[in-house]
Amino acid sequence: MQLSKSGSSGCGVFCLVGGITLILFGWFWHIPHVTRTTGTIVASTPAIYGQTRRTITYDYLAHGNHYRGQRFLWHWSPMVGRFDAGASFPVYFVDEHPDQSYAPLPPRVYLVIITGTIWLAMGAVFIIFGKPR
Repeated sequence: MQLSKSGSSGCGVFCLVGGITLILFGWFWHIPHVTRTTGTIVASTPAIYGQTRRTITYDYLAHGNHYRGQRFLWHWSPMVGRFDAGASFPVYFVDEHPDQSYAPLPPRVYLVIITGTIWLAMGAVFIIFGKPR
């Protein structure tokens, strides 16, 4: 019984295709233009299943109107107290639809591009160094 000699090359091609797909997806993904403002946390309730998880409800002002948003956040112990009611909170709202908001970070796709680059590099390593001698 002879084993297939194209196993690592097949895995390498799969990683190359997957990496290129992720890079292109991240590069051409449409992210709406957002504007940063400072909101105020109205309610901060801990989740039942973890002390480091909280549901944050916040108010913010966009184009002269008041809006309310809600996010489920994880935080680590040095940030305890930062997400209490009454604290200021960074909010990013979509310019065309100010009722849509992201908090505390804006939408990003750089992790998709970085993951695609890693997959691309793994595929190249599998193809170059995985060939039988």
